[in-house]
Amino acid sequence: MTRAVFETTAVLCWLYERIRHVSLTRELGNIDEFLMKSLFGGRDDKAPIVGYNVLTAIDHINKKFAFYKESYDNLSNYAHPNWPGLLGAYSKLDKKEMTLHFGKQVGNVPILVALPLLAASLKLFIHYYDDMEKYLLQFNKICDEMHGD
Repeated sequence: MTRAVFETTAVLCWLYERIRHVSLTRELGNIDEFLMKSLFGGRDDKAPIVGYNVLTAIDHINKKFAFYKESYDNLSNYAHPNWPGLLGAYSKLDKKEMTLHFGKQVGNVPILVALPLLAASLKLFIHYYDDMEKYLLQFNKICDEMHGD
């Protein structure tokens, strides 16, 4: 769940920067392509448009918040069946007996890993979401003027 919030926050930050740029410069650039890929893009054969890879958004926000990519990569471990993630979280290695015991009763995902990251990402999301309002109004006005609406 925290990883999904990280991804959504990264995309929102990227959108915020694009909308803010248009609002301040009146230069649309490739905002239409960005919006189409972000809103309608997908990564499968049925998608009408090839969307962005979420790692592009993660890399973008990492330029502002250096902890973001490394934290995202650490969270990704818990979603994959490798030792640093799923196997390490839900198993316990008995080195003396050379056995590996599985199940949530023998291991656990440390809440202190995900909870602070979830809180930080939600705080960023709220900041960008709230601050975007002033830029969205200007962005809408600019688009209306440029298209004669």
